[in-house]
Amino acid sequence: MSFEKINNSPEKETSHKITSIEGIGLEMVKNREEIEALSIAHNITVENDGSHISTRQINNLVFLPKDEQKTLIKLSSEIESKIFNIPAKNIPKLLDGTINSSEVITDPVSIILLSSLGLLNKSEWTSNQPSEGIWVLAEWLERNEPSASPICIDPNMITEGELEKVLSSYKSNTGLTVLGFSLLPVNLRNDIEFIQKVKNIIPESLVLAGGIGSDSLNFLSSTEGKKGVTNILPIDLIIPGNGVLEIEKIIKGVHDGRIINRETLISFYEETLESLHNIEESKFEEVLNEVQKSRETVHQHFIPETRSDLVHNISYQKANEAWTDGKSLNIVPVLIDNSCDQNCYFCASPKSSMFSSIDQAVEHIANKTKNAEVIAFNDNDLSNKPAQTTELCKKMKERGITQQKHGKIRANRYIPELLDSLAEAGFVRIAIGIESFSQYIRSSLGKKDFTEENIQKTLNHLLRVGIRPEINLILFSPKETEETLKETTVKSMEWLNKGAMLYVTLGLFATPNSPGALTILKNEHVSKKIKYEKVVVPEAKDSLLIPYQWRATEGMTNLEEIILKKRVETINMLSENYQIKTSVPIEACITISLLAHYFMIDGYQKESDVIDKIITYAKKESGNQYVSI
Repeated sequence: MSFEKINNSPEKETSHKITSIEGIGLEMVKNREEIEALSIAHNITVENDGSHISTRQINNLVFLPKDEQKTLIKLSSEIESKIFNIPAKNIPKLLDGTINSSEVITDPVSIILLSSLGLLNKSEWTSNQPSEGIWVLAEWLERNEPSASPICIDPNMITEGELEKVLSSYKSNTGLTVLGFSLLPVNLRNDIEFIQKVKNIIPESLVLAGGIGSDSLNFLSSTEGKKGVTNILPIDLIIPGNGVLEIEKIIKGVHDGRIINRETLISFYEETLESLHNIEESKFEEVLNEVQKSRETVHQHFIPETRSDLVHNISYQKANEAWTDGKSLNIVPVLIDNSCDQNCYFCASPKSSMFSSIDQAVEHIANKTKNAEVIAFNDNDLSNKPAQTTELCKKMKERGITQQKHGKIRANRYIPELLDSLAEAGFVRIAIGIESFSQYIRSSLGKKDFTEENIQKTLNHLLRVGIRPEINLILFSPKETEETLKETTVKSMEWLNKGAMLYVTLGLFATPNSPGALTILKNEHVSKKIKYEKVVVPEAKDSLLIPYQWRATEGMTNLEEIILKKRVETINMLSENYQIKTSVPIEACITISLLAHYFMIDGYQKESDVIDKIITYAKKESGNQYVSI
């Protein structure tokens, strides 16, 4: 195949006078190895402005050899529409020159898929990660629905000016544009203004929303008593779950004119749900398997993890570039099995097994992490199935997957063989949700089986085999007292001095899609058990009440506010006086040190001593990259 740009006019004069065809490898990409080949499994969207043709598959420009370019020029001259799709099934006809104008889909539906805006809690340390769901949906549609023309946008990876330009470039020229937002309920406060902005840029649009925990969006209340964000925000429909079958049908409905506005969309969706309920269970299993294949395909071919694309002028690897001793680290997140049987009422992580066999999982890891220097296992709990994880570690070692690894386990049991296997497989850090060093508080959080003995043995074993434990703590949870908080502070300091690191949460988050918060949202307007943040929705002249924290006792709330204020002051001091960015471990050390001063623990009685210890720790820790898992 030749990847040479056509600069001459076609051999035969046409009414369109096409002078160039643009494809990846031309203006966009400088290095030949970055060229994405045409996929014959996905639709091609062709855009023709009368003098210039571009061809793309989702966010990838694709380039055709000269003979196929001539076929495309001839085809474009016969079609009145500026935009048309060549369905995947007809790509072979394009390649052998036999395609005709009746075998394309004119005016495909533009579906613009956008990931959530802003880093969670505006934390500097949170890495840019692709919202896998929007890419999986785009890939599914590009492969299965000939009338769909998807594009994916990560607003965290482009400027506001670029966002408006991209939206204007890819909106529908002939009818409704479908906008799909991936919304994390916990991050909704960041997305409200963003959703309104996008809707204002493309007013002729239908707005869909989905993502992990999106069903909770139907139960959020406003200050005026409205239930569900569709009554307050310019969102027409919430689609929970993976939603691929529903959105595939919606795109068909928009293209053939059955869906023309919000009312017809909702009516159509209700009918669609009814029809989907009648689908055989085997069909759903087939869909889930196809979704898993989509996950693999988008990482291999579409997500700009190591290259730029049509929308994003930077890759995720470049955006996350960090330096340790002058060396750039390439961190690749991997999810193997997120299942967990703890059922904590405050946990909002999805629970799902990703692979049916160890060999399949190892193959996925090997393919995804070929160029990784660090692997971040995003599994909710690597110790949920100890035998499975032990076998996984053994096979990773056999396959030569030796990169540094980060992951999470729990401490309800002491499993020495599991910890040894993690060390042998190259894990350098393991996070453990101990939550509190008070047995009373752990029990109140559903972790009664996290005994002092299991915790001690697990942490000591990790340190002994060279794995740095990260102790995850929740301070000021609903039953916290000064006595329990002091116990946690003293023991946290002991483990910090032994070489462990801390991750400290002030207050217990009430994520809208967590089981405890969702139960309250479904049954009550507001609850005294939870703190709600009033988030103004300007154009609606109303406010959303978003749960964000379980209430502590009044006395503990006052102490929490004091610690929060002093922590901010300390973080600002480190930034202004020492140019130190506050990573998670540094922030946690600050929190525990301030509490140690409050409780007048030996060595932390003088404020000057506390500050000196914090500065010493921050300087030491600032050279280490914190890997988000």
